[in-house]
Amino acid sequence: MKKLITWLDPRGTKTWLFILSIVLGGAWGFAYLALVDYLMQSYPNQITGVDTTLMLGIFIGISTLAFFLAFLAKDKRGMTYGLYAGLACMLVCGLILFRNSLTLVPLVGFMGPLGGFNGAGLGMMFGHGRKRSEKDADL
Repeated sequence: MKKLITWLDPRGTKTWLFILSIVLGGAWGFAYLALVDYLMQSYPNQITGVDTTLMLGIFIGISTLAFFLAFLAKDKRGMTYGLYAGLACMLVCGLILFRNSLTLVPLVGFMGPLGGFNGAGLGMMFGHGRKRSEKDADL
């Protein structure tokens, strides 16, 4: 529980990266849902499995975003950026999908924070491994 509170504490983060993570997380959620909505209206008979498509798209997009934010930050606060990007995406998905289906809101919404957690963890591990290999090369 203490780690979760530490990850959700925005103190000590770079302000521009913190704001960028929230904006990009919300923008990804909106853009992806708009794209899927356009495809569903353009090809109504050919689109099946929309719930899985929405969950995978949100998860993979936020994971990628959180990976790059955590790798770019290099301040050991990558989890904070990833989780806040995921929470912003969850908020946008919840607001957009609320009128359509209440079962899709938790399914798609929770993919944002889960993707942010996984992507930020990978980005932080990748950054630490890269620092270690550079340190070994200097010796």
